[in-house]
Amino acid sequence: SAATKVKSFREGTTSAIYAEGYLFASDHDPTEIVTIDPKTHAVLERTKLESGPDYVRYVARTHEIWVTEPGKAQIQAFKLADDPKPTLTPEAVIPIPGGPESLEIDDQRNRAYSNLWKNKTVEMGLITHKVLAEWPNTCKGSNGIAIDEARDHVFVACGEGKVVTLAPIENGKVIASTLAGAGIDIISYSPKLHHLYVPGAHAVTLTIFDVAASGKLKPVAEYKTAQHAHCVADDNDGHVFVCDPRAGAILAIDDH
Repeated sequence: SAATKVKSFREGTTSAIYAEGYLFASDHDPTEIVTIDPKTHAVLERTKLESGPDYVRYVARTHEIWVTEPGKAQIQAFKLADDPKPTLTPEAVIPIPGGPESLEIDDQRNRAYSNLWKNKTVEMGLITHKVLAEWPNTCKGSNGIAIDEARDHVFVACGEGKVVTLAPIENGKVIASTLAGAGIDIISYSPKLHHLYVPGAHAVTLTIFDVAASGKLKPVAEYKTAQHAHCVADDNDGHVFVCDPRAGAILAIDDH
């Protein structure tokens, strides 16, 4: 539920992004974005947020850092300047009633995507900082998002155990829907391999889907993971990493 999500935000860092030579990481105590020099590991700046952060993303087109704040049902956008040090200046607030959950940036189409907690994915303009559309995604619980900018696909994770492909060019039409292991949260996509990585925290699995040019999803492999393994990342070259939170470890999977 949304209440459970917000409660979990009081624990350390949940997201970080590398942009323009710096790391920008969420902090929940206090609620800030921390700017870090990755070479020296020094903290260069702390930027106060209006509410507990979840996802941190970089918008190259506008030189902005966007932060989702589910506790206030909004996204904060900050302008990034680097003179004489990296500074984040509040630029806009995007209200997302019923969300936001997850956040992905599509610089190619000048769009951003997030979810409402149930049933819908929202499309936003990077320049206007406004919600442009809400698309039904058929999820009982909407969680992670991944995108294929070149093929113009948005992939949405449904917590109950399925993934769907939306077509932004067709007003968010659902063009594929496929079952996967239950307990899906964060997903990852490799545009090089055209593989979608979907961990099921309850099913204790990682399912790898091959994504056709049409957006259709075909399962090609399944791996056993660990209880509560709900997050995944990949390096776009076949190296996949799944979190194992109870063991405090990372599971490495070779997708070749």
